[in-house]
Amino acid sequence: MFEARQGKALMVKVANEIGVLYRLAALVADRGINIMASCNWVEGDTGVMQLITDDNRRAAEEMQKNGYEPVSLDVVIVESPNRPGLLKHITGRLRREGLDIDYLYATATLKDNDCLVVLSTKNNERAIVLLND
Repeated sequence: MFEARQGKALMVKVANEIGVLYRLAALVADRGINIMASCNWVEGDTGVMQLITDDNRRAAEEMQKNGYEPVSLDVVIVESPNRPGLLKHITGRLRREGLDIDYLYATATLKDNDCLVVLSTKNNERAIVLLND
């Protein structure tokens, strides 16, 4: 049904100001690096950006050259056809084994019928085994 694999995300904390997400996206895109997934939120006066790119090493280098301090995070990436019940299936498998989800974000396209789920647990290696079982 789907494939779960180990992945890496880059997390960057910045001042919460208008245009900061644009500047970071432009910095990455202008180097020919594709953002595969992004989750962004605000914590007080701080903007938090989490990105998965097709070249995290280069993206991190470019961010550092421009004054950002990216942190690499371990994540689980699930790629699947977009079908009703996918999130139920993923979360149900983890729940049955008592594996708590720290965070999860997902996206799907109607045209290509693809879905990408990014998540992190206290034990990502175990989550990958459970999800691929």
